[in-house]
Amino acid sequence: MADRSTRVARRAGGGLEALEVTLPASPTSVGHLRSHAREFAAAAGATEEIVTDVALAISEASTNAVIHGYPDRDATGTVALRGSVAEDWLELEVADRGAGFRQSPSGGLGFGLKLMAEVSDSMTIEQRDAGTTIVLRFALAR
Repeated sequence: MADRSTRVARRAGGGLEALEVTLPASPTSVGHLRSHAREFAAAAGATEEIVTDVALAISEASTNAVIHGYPDRDATGTVALRGSVAEDWLELEVADRGAGFRQSPSGGLGFGLKLMAEVSDSMTIEQRDAGTTIVLRFALAR
């Protein structure tokens, strides 16, 4: 896969401390980002239930970045996945540098955003002039 960048930082005991993956904003990247997030969560000590929640949330966030961040399919862009572990928390961010969210016809959260909010312990949406970042936090000890 072209335009691929991956960085994984390891702690002094072998555990993972940070993750950074940047891929092209294409539908095929969603599965790769989901796999990276699953592996990172498992290495951080997440239970299988949390790993499943992480995979679902990252899949939704990545899909949103690809579809809504870059609605002009001819445009080139990237989706970045960043992860960190601090104390008993796993934090994952999915970021694009695209168009951002637009008002939905219903005026509320879309299904994917609602789902991400339900499976994570907290969700924040950060919008800037050039892109959107969704920050998801998961408690490692539930």
